[in-house]
Amino acid sequence: MWLRMRFNNDPGTISKTKHPYVVIRKSELGFIEVGQLDSLQGKEYKVAFKSNHLVRCEGQSAITKDGYIQMDNCFMIDDYDKLSKYSRGKLTDDLTKDIVSHYNEYQSNNEISENKTVYLPKEEVDALNDT
Repeated sequence: MWLRMRFNNDPGTISKTKHPYVVIRKSELGFIEVGQLDSLQGKEYKVAFKSNHLVRCEGQSAITKDGYIQMDNCFMIDDYDKLSKYSRGKLTDDLTKDIVSHYNEYQSNNEISENKTVYLPKEEVDALNDT
């Protein structure tokens, strides 16, 4: 999915542009956890951070630039039918498994700041992305 999101629990910290998000897991409680992909362009050094994992775009239709997944955030959004309109394709199964595996390992072995654990209800997701 390509979305504008609130980056943390501070009011007003909203993404200026849409970023690709990878579905990490679906909850039985009616939300999904997503991981944010960010472009390497001008930020190549960030892939060296322990909290980021390199993601190559080769062979992918949903992303066109190499980037990295930010693993020190936890974004949860309501799971609802309208989310499909924000999709721009699907990553290959191998890349999705690689991203989910690294993300889960990082999240299991590192404390995620409460400020970086963000929940967005469907109304907020739509308000940020239907413009």
